[in-house]
Amino acid sequence: MATTPIPTLERPAFFDGQRLTAADLTAAVEYELELRRLHNRALHGWGIAFGFPVAGERGATSVTVGPGLALDLLGRELVLGHPLELSVPPLAEASTWYLTISYAADPHLLVEDRKGVCGAEGAVRLSDEPLVRWLDEQGKGEERLRPGLDLVLAVATVRACRLDGKLDLGKRRQLLRPQPYVYTGRTEPGATPWKTWSQGGEAGVTTTVSTSEAGFLSTPTYQARLGGSRVLNNAAVDGFAAIVGPSSDSFEFRVTLPKHQDLRATGPGGTMPLNKSIIVGALRTKLDWHVVWMGVEG
Repeated sequence: MATTPIPTLERPAFFDGQRLTAADLTAAVEYELELRRLHNRALHGWGIAFGFPVAGERGATSVTVGPGLALDLLGRELVLGHPLELSVPPLAEASTWYLTISYAADPHLLVEDRKGVCGAEGAVRLSDEPLVRWLDEQGKGEERLRPGLDLVLAVATVRACRLDGKLDLGKRRQLLRPQPYVYTGRTEPGATPWKTWSQGGEAGVTTTVSTSEAGFLSTPTYQARLGGSRVLNNAAVDGFAAIVGPSSDSFEFRVTLPKHQDLRATGPGGTMPLNKSIIVGALRTKLDWHVVWMGVEG
């Protein structure tokens, strides 16, 4: 017996000379939408696919929710494309709250409406941004937590209008995904924030690479290489690269530069030593050094 409701679908068809109405075009959009949601329900289930990190320390009056993707029980995509700050519920007595994300009904999603002919008017753009809100543990009616429709991002204890402890992430439901999970990315050429480092007689440049966009659930196996030019003023600039301190959402990429002091560059004023401070200053403007990376989880 089927456990996933199967919708009755009618695929719109068109012919030359047909007069199209708003209902015809809407039906074409809804047909594809229903098929995609059926696919999501049948093959993926519901839960957080990746992202939606939540940050908030004890004593804070607000929390921050990062971008992410999730599916609800009906197969609807919940997509947040930017960080969102949400105030803590303004209650003095101790209480428990669920920080949730859920699908927002169309009336709340209006972005643009227009006037038509003969006095008609209506919406022409809708936003798919989900509803992020606090739900009381003892909520009733529409404020009651609906499992599968209101996806829990964190559980918080609130006292005196502030967080009364660390956020509990144990109620989050993650979507299972095929393993291994592979994701690739890179830092921005010409805008990667390099800085110098030194340790145990070695020195060079380093940058922290954020991999939060991948939504890894655990620390993956990273591979990374240095991208950009290796030639500065007729001198070769290169080093040995290493990954340090990997985690599920970042790693440090270190480049150990040569120890010798006779590295020189030729310019209009003759030759000059290429010390590390000069190299760091040129990484963005001339060399475009950046990091190309891959993470493999599972």
